[in-house]
Amino acid sequence: MWRVIACVGLAGLMATAALADEARIYTDDGVAISGAEWHFATVEHRAMFARNPASYAPKYGGWCAWAAAQDRATASSPQAWRVLDGELYMNYNQAIQRRWETDIEGFIVEANRNWPDIF
Repeated sequence: MWRVIACVGLAGLMATAALADEARIYTDDGVAISGAEWHFATVEHRAMFARNPASYAPKYGGWCAWAAAQDRATASSPQAWRVLDGELYMNYNQAIQRRWETDIEGFIVEANRNWPDIF
């Protein structure tokens, strides 16, 4: 089971575009999948997402990856994201992202261990 947040919650960061290494894009063309509303810049991106939404959903439901490693749920910023091994990770802000980048592997291990019990 995976958790998602609406792309609206990502403040316009389009998950399909981020994972395709493209620019952040805003659009009004939304679709509801798994109880979340997602928005896309193109019909093609919408179709990509609809075929496999789990592959585009941000890790930890879009909450801050560093905070999850600290056993906390903290909102994330559309200015602080990174794609690693095909996964979209969000962080609270760019300062926290720099902290997260000092030990990404270790923080991911901790976040993966903590995440199921955070909510």
